[in-house]
Amino acid sequence: MNTYRTAADNAAQRVEDMRQVIVRIDDALRRLDQLLDALQPALPGKLRVEWRLVGVDRRTLTPQVVKWLRKNNESVWWSVALRKGTASRSRRRSKDFEANSEAVSKVCQEIDRLLDKRARIGTLLQRFSSGVGGLLPATLHWLDEMESMLDKIQRPAANPQSKGEV
Repeated sequence: MNTYRTAADNAAQRVEDMRQVIVRIDDALRRLDQLLDALQPALPGKLRVEWRLVGVDRRTLTPQVVKWLRKNNESVWWSVALRKGTASRSRRRSKDFEANSEAVSKVCQEIDRLLDKRARIGTLLQRFSSGVGGLLPATLHWLDEMESMLDKIQRPAANPQSKGEV
């Protein structure tokens, strides 16, 4: 029995490993978001992690750190996405947020690190997908033509009596 792995097996395993890491990062981000929610009062300036549709096709959910804002003490709330790597610097330090300011800062640092690692893995997967997307259709077409040619060559060899017949 062949116990060696092919290049395709190795590539499939690497892609699956990256997928599993992204799943674990997303789980950690959800847990850290719950912690952020518990550590901060429900006031403007509260930081959270939200999954938003991003990209050209707007079909990919991606986690982002957002700051919640409110207009003049009205009931209208909205969130503004923060730039990557700025969560820990964007935390509120006012009196209402002071009690857990250091804990929020540490949580935000971990969120920034996780988002960075997630983005790097996503970039690798995107590059792999783009490369495969360009190579795969042409290769499959070539393989179909080659298999058709092999079938034509093998048919006369499989039936030697038909050599002389027209």
